Amino acid sequence: MSGDFEWLCPGRSSRNKSGHVNRQVLWIAIKDAFDKGGLEMRRFNPHDTRSTAKRHLRNLRFSREITEIALNHKLRGIERVYDVREEIPERRAAIEAWACFIENCCTGSTPTPVMGSNVVQFRARRAA
Repeated sequence: MSGDFEWLCPGRSSRNKSGHVNRQVLWIAIKDAFDKGGLEMRRFNPHDTRSTAKRHLRNLRFSREITEIALNHKLRGIERVYDVREEIPERRAAIEAWACFIENCCTGSTPTPVMGSNVVQFRARRAA
């Protein structure tokens, strides 16, 4: 997707020594969109998207621990010491469920069942 670049979101500046976009890119893009009047919604920042993802993942029945790991939060206490897995299948399932949720929101399509979820889509009642 990114051509010959090593990173999925490569930096575009010749001053960028890391090769990937820096942390401020999303902040600047959101600010610019609001300043130019391109977004007709309540002002938000990139961190707000994390709390939104957390709420929706919990609504999709993913555990608190998995949602924390999916958001790349550091585990606390004794969990941090003992849970040192590199690959966490439940994290992948949560991120895939979030991507599916976002896609369904964008396309207006019916949600598809996901692992970790017991949410059932109700059918619209037909008028008699």
